Amino acid sequence: MRDVVIVSGSRTAIGAFGGGLKSVPVVELGSIVMKDVLKRIKLKPVKDLRMQDAAPEKLRDQGMIDLEKKSYDFADAFAPVTIDEVI
Repeated sequence: MRDVVIVSGSRTAIGAFGGGLKSVPVVELGSIVMKDVLKRIKLKPVKDLRMQDAAPEKLRDQGMIDLEKKSYDFADAFAPVTIDEVI
């Protein structure tokens, strides 16, 4: 296991309970923060080939799913990083 370090920080907008952000799914808010942090530290997420090999056969060669295509706009020059788990 490797050491875990905090490399950058980011946050979502703050709103009142039941306010303007109530219709935004929490997963979407979290993904905005993750994407912002990765861009600040010049890393781009990549798939771990071991995980791809574990996927069902029909899904192995499909490439990026629509959600990945929609939100993947990292610079080619960014260093690749595999994200194993987000808590």
